[in-house]
Amino acid sequence: MFNNFILYRILGNDLPPRHRLSQTLENLQFILEYEPCLSACEKRWIVNRIVNEEEEKAAITLLENYHQKYIHIPFIKQEYSSIDFDFQCFSQSDYFHTEEYQQLSEEMQARAIDRTYHDKILYTMNINACRNAALQEGRSLAKWVMPWDGNCFLTESAWEQILKGVETCEKIKYLVIPMTRVVNNQDLLRQNFEPYPVEEPQIIFRQDAREEFNEMLRYGHYSKIELLWRIRVPGYWDAWQWDPWDNLDWQESPEAGKFKSVGWVARLFSGVKECEQDAKNRAQLRRQGIRNFLDNLDDELGVSAK
Repeated sequence: MFNNFILYRILGNDLPPRHRLSQTLENLQFILEYEPCLSACEKRWIVNRIVNEEEEKAAITLLENYHQKYIHIPFIKQEYSSIDFDFQCFSQSDYFHTEEYQQLSEEMQARAIDRTYHDKILYTMNINACRNAALQEGRSLAKWVMPWDGNCFLTESAWEQILKGVETCEKIKYLVIPMTRVVNNQDLLRQNFEPYPVEEPQIIFRQDAREEFNEMLRYGHYSKIELLWRIRVPGYWDAWQWDPWDNLDWQESPEAGKFKSVGWVARLFSGVKECEQDAKNRAQLRRQGIRNFLDNLDDELGVSAK
């Protein structure tokens, strides 16, 4: 079968201080203006529960001005307002007042607090449900489906390397695309740009690949990594583990090992330079950004813990 592709990119909420405000719109504009046409590839988008109505409208207007097809998943205030904090996963109902919690490191205490936001994050960030929506629609449209993050950008050279790599992938179900981060988007327009693709990869699925993303995993907590574990893609994430209150496990896929690493993709600038250069700082600011976003949203909607 002819190797054709469909690329979906997911546009969501900005989360300062992890992101600069309006980085989603700025990077969308950059992609629409500067990313080359990709041979044998159709581009589509998912507008994913953007809370700020003006930002959402601006994103949709940009897409329509450039004649882009998209899936729109709206943020619905009434749905979000019904979602409470989750304390059920902890060993005791008053876990945060126990000696066990007090003995945790500062990092683990922060991760425990994050867990209480689990259902709120699943709704507002909705990342794996969007990735699966792209897979489900895309399988009927192309041989290879790309359910990618919204800030991904492909240069002509990067795309040529992916196309060249897929030519030798007759028995491969998953293409693993290493990612390089940039702090200046304009660098990607230089002919001599040299990538350093060592970051968590994006994944391309052959239309008959059986695996999907686990929709019970929230943004920022192994949402893509768990799939990399299942198909046995090695990387620095092999040393990561579930938190003790996650009560989760994963099983190796019957298609484990049926992947190939090809080419590279760029991740456009988030607007916060220190996040692009320090993974630990990136994780801490992501956590802070998520909490700030949800706390502000709860205040705005008058939502209180039930």
